[in-house]
Amino acid sequence: MQNELLTLDQIQEKIDLKRDWMKYRYDMEFQTCQDLFFTTSCTTKAKKQLQKEEKDLFDQENLLHTRQRDIKKALKDEAEQLRIAERADPKQVQIRANNRASFEEKQREKALREADVEERRKEAAKRAQENRNTSPF
Repeated sequence: MQNELLTLDQIQEKIDLKRDWMKYRYDMEFQTCQDLFFTTSCTTKAKKQLQKEEKDLFDQENLLHTRQRDIKKALKDEAEQLRIAERADPKQVQIRANNRASFEEKQREKALREADVEERRKEAAKRAQENRNTSPF
């Protein structure tokens, strides 16, 4: 599918090139019409030709974009199926459970450390006073 997507991108580049050439030809025809005395019929003819070519390119581009959307949707669905299968894998489920348990244990340890630090902070003034009283100086 990736190869087909690359091929479609190359086709899009060709369509863009055709569009550029089409506009260049129109500009040249329009300039030629400006050189003539009666320009209305000449410019009308050039515009009709441009519109016809634009319609053809537009139809091609619509088909191309539709196919690109279909391929991208299929690739996305395939990736989603892989993610679902990976999440359902018992090994991965066990790894996630172990990670969750490890995280919760670390959170408990952190809470205990914080409580210990807070308790020491409260007793710091009392210990400082005791140290001053027992000092030989």
